[in-house]
Amino acid sequence: MASGLAGSRPFAKINTQVHATLEGEDVAQSSQNSKGGFPHLELAGPTIEDDVRRLARRYGVEALQRAVREQTKPKRGAPSKDGDWRKIDEILRQDALRWLDGGDPFAERSNHSIAKTFYEPGAQQEFESLHRRIMRKLKDRRRYYTFVHAEMLSKDRYPYGDYLNVLAELVASGRLTDSWQSLHHLAQASIADYTAKYGPPDAALTMREIESEAAKPLPVEPATKIKNVLQLLADLESK
Repeated sequence: MASGLAGSRPFAKINTQVHATLEGEDVAQSSQNSKGGFPHLELAGPTIEDDVRRLARRYGVEALQRAVREQTKPKRGAPSKDGDWRKIDEILRQDALRWLDGGDPFAERSNHSIAKTFYEPGAQQEFESLHRRIMRKLKDRRRYYTFVHAEMLSKDRYPYGDYLNVLAELVASGRLTDSWQSLHHLAQASIADYTAKYGPPDAALTMREIESEAAKPLPVEPATKIKNVLQLLADLESK
């Protein structure tokens, strides 16, 4: 399986800015300033991480992820009369599942062999034009749209490492790079939160499971233990 950003860095060094509570930053803005009576607007930037962190704290990580996914959904356009994309889309979904299961669909099935499945007996002249059209679409979009399918499939059904590898492929595709990079940052932040609360996640967990657990508040018992330890340290220092 392709390697990507998932395995290149220790989770202990993952950027946790999305979930961090930064002291001194005025997140709860007042609706009006004291002089002009105009709404006090948050400024963008200076980096994409700043924007992601600000939006995540305002709307929540899951809401931001849903919004990013909706905005980055590929614009396939209306299906053509012969249903090119309806059939291609199902083929790309199969490619995504094959890749997630450890195969290499791009080597195992050529664009030419896919285009041949559109052939209808007795329609040779029409098929030649259709074949060229399908080959052009597959050349331009097959790999990218395969990983778009893989992103949607892997989040709930495959280990989180596979999900991160899919995002790495999408970032490397050069299409909507900032949006896919933002999703990758959010996923890393969820893993960091999970690790801080429960330790490194089991490799079999899905990204959805990690996000769900990371979003839960720290259990009362561990929090109480931490408080007791801090109190004990304070008592020792005072003696």
